Amino acid sequence: MKLLAVALSLTVTLTALGAARPKTLAIVLRWNPNEKQVIPTFEVPETKPFVIESLADARERPNQIGENIEEKIKVPVTTTSDVAAFVRDNLVRQLKVIGLDVRTAGDAPVVLRAEFTDFWVSESDHYNGLIRLRVTALDALGRELWSGTAAGTSGNFGRSLKPDNYTEAFSNCLQDLAAKLAGAPGFQHAIAKPR
Repeated sequence: MKLLAVALSLTVTLTALGAARPKTLAIVLRWNPNEKQVIPTFEVPETKPFVIESLADARERPNQIGENIEEKIKVPVTTTSDVAAFVRDNLVRQLKVIGLDVRTAGDAPVVLRAEFTDFWVSESDHYNGLIRLRVTALDALGRELWSGTAAGTSGNFGRSLKPDNYTEAFSNCLQDLAAKLAGAPGFQHAIAKPR
């Protein structure tokens, strides 16, 4: 009987130790949306092709992409993935889904330069994400056609400290960002074909 009690106590202790929160969570970024792309309304009948240049990373903490704040001790979330490439590649993809002629290289009448200032998911009872870009649209001669800020947000529910929930939140943010950028009247007029 004593042996059974000791074995049971040891099992409970090991289970509790195994369930301890990690000190950090490292994830690999991958496309993982759980929502459909919203298609914004266009004020202009036709748009010109445009190129999105490589994005600049203007975040204060480039190695950290989020944190779990469910308990007193926060768990930082990090990645070794190329965040700028993840944002640009998936923004291009989603702008194409929306119906725009966007390219990553070559000549186009409009060039977009952008830097992202936020790429973050804060996990509490939900995974709350934010991706924010400062964007400038230039003509072929380098003259500014439009500049502004575009942000995408997400808020999804999921089990605590799960990498899939973080990638889902970032993917949903990018879909929201693409819809808001494409739907911005100033941006639409910058890429509009002349009548």
